[in-house]
Amino acid sequence: MLPFQKIFDSNGNCLAMIIRKDHTGDKTEFYSNPEYSQQVGIIKYHIGGKIKPHYHNKLARQVIYTQEVLFIRKGSVRIDLFDPDLIFVDSIILKK
Repeated sequence: MLPFQKIFDSNGNCLAMIIRKDHTGDKTEFYSNPEYSQQVGIIKYHIGGKIKPHYHNKLARQVIYTQEVLFIRKGSVRIDLFDPDLIFVDSIILKK
Protein backbone atom coordinates (compact mmCIF):
# COMPACT_ATOMS: atom_id res chain seq x y z
CA MET A 1 0.00 0.00 0.00
CA LEU A 2 1.31 3.37 -0.96
CA PRO A 3 1.10 6.04 1.77
CA PHE A 4 -0.29 8.48 -0.83
CA GLN A 5 -1.86 7.76 -4.17
CA LYS A 6 -4.18 9.25 -6.74
CA ILE A 7 -6.48 7.00 -8.73
CA PHE A 8 -7.46 8.06 -12.25
CA ASP A 9 -9.96 6.78 -14.78
CA SER A 10 -8.98 5.99 -18.38
CA ASN A 11 -9.58 9.64 -19.35
CA GLY A 12 -7.17 11.00 -16.74
CA ASN A 13 -9.87 12.22 -14.33
CA CYS A 14 -8.84 11.95 -10.69
CA LEU A 15 -11.38 9.73 -8.93
CA ALA A 16 -9.71 9.53 -5.53
CA MET A 17 -6.80 10.78 -3.46
CA ILE A 18 -5.81 8.41 -0.68
CA ILE A 19 -3.63 9.71 2.14
CA ARG A 20 -2.87 6.91 4.56
CA LYS A 21 -2.05 7.49 8.23
CA ASP A 22 1.62 6.56 7.71
CA HIS A 23 2.10 9.28 5.07
CA THR A 24 4.22 12.00 6.61
CA GLY A 25 5.46 13.98 3.63
CA ASP A 26 8.82 15.72 3.51
CA LYS A 27 7.48 19.27 3.32
CA THR A 28 4.28 21.28 3.13
CA GLU A 29 2.57 20.08 0.00
CA PHE A 30 -0.89 20.36 -1.56
CA TYR A 31 -2.15 17.43 -3.61
CA SER A 32 -5.34 18.90 -5.03
CA ASN A 33 -5.35 20.91 -8.21
CA PRO A 34 -5.74 24.68 -7.77
CA GLU A 35 -9.13 24.63 -9.53
CA TYR A 36 -10.61 22.17 -7.01
CA SER A 37 -13.06 23.74 -4.58
CA GLN A 38 -11.32 22.08 -1.63
CA GLN A 39 -7.62 22.22 -0.82
CA VAL A 40 -6.13 18.86 0.14
CA GLY A 41 -2.62 18.78 1.50
CA ILE A 42 -0.25 18.24 4.37
CA ILE A 43 1.40 20.97 6.43
CA LYS A 44 4.87 20.18 7.74
CA TYR A 45 6.92 22.53 9.88
CA HIS A 46 9.81 22.08 12.25
CA ILE A 47 9.04 22.43 15.97
CA GLY A 48 8.31 26.10 16.59
CA GLY A 49 7.60 26.74 12.91
CA LYS A 50 4.66 28.99 12.09
CA ILE A 51 2.32 29.47 9.18
CA LYS A 52 2.80 32.93 7.71
CA PRO A 53 -0.27 35.12 8.23
CA HIS A 54 -2.42 34.98 5.12
CA TYR A 55 -6.03 34.99 4.02
CA HIS A 56 -8.11 33.23 1.42
CA ASN A 57 -9.64 35.51 -1.18
CA LYS A 58 -13.35 35.30 -1.82
CA LEU A 59 -13.74 33.25 -4.95
CA ALA A 60 -17.04 32.14 -6.42
CA ARG A 61 -16.80 28.57 -7.64
CA GLN A 62 -19.26 26.43 -9.51
CA VAL A 63 -19.54 22.99 -7.93
CA ILE A 64 -20.12 20.38 -10.61
CA TYR A 65 -19.45 17.20 -8.64
CA THR A 66 -20.10 16.41 -5.00
CA GLN A 67 -16.84 15.51 -3.26
CA GLU A 68 -16.46 13.21 -0.28
CA VAL A 69 -13.84 13.02 2.44
CA LEU A 70 -13.65 9.81 4.46
CA PHE A 71 -11.77 9.45 7.74
CA ILE A 72 -11.64 5.82 8.80
CA ARG A 73 -11.56 5.91 12.60
CA LYS A 74 -12.38 2.27 13.31
CA GLY A 75 -12.50 -0.91 11.25
CA SER A 76 -12.19 -0.90 7.47
CA VAL A 77 -14.21 -0.18 4.37
CA ARG A 78 -13.88 -1.24 0.74
CA ILE A 79 -14.30 1.60 -1.73
CA ASP A 80 -15.24 0.65 -5.30
CA LEU A 81 -14.42 3.41 -7.78
CA PHE A 82 -16.22 3.90 -11.07
CA ASP A 83 -15.81 6.37 -13.91
CA PRO A 84 -18.66 8.71 -14.96
CA ASP A 85 -20.06 5.93 -17.20
CA LEU A 86 -20.17 3.59 -14.16
CA ILE A 87 -17.35 1.44 -15.52
CA PHE A 88 -15.40 -0.14 -12.67
CA VAL A 89 -11.92 1.37 -12.22
CA ASP A 90 -10.50 0.09 -8.93
CA SER A 91 -11.30 -1.25 -5.48
CA ILE A 92 -9.41 0.00 -2.42
CA ILE A 93 -9.51 -1.19 1.18
CA LEU A 94 -9.22 1.66 3.70
CA LYS A 95 -8.38 0.87 7.32
CA LYS A 96 -8.02 2.80 10.54
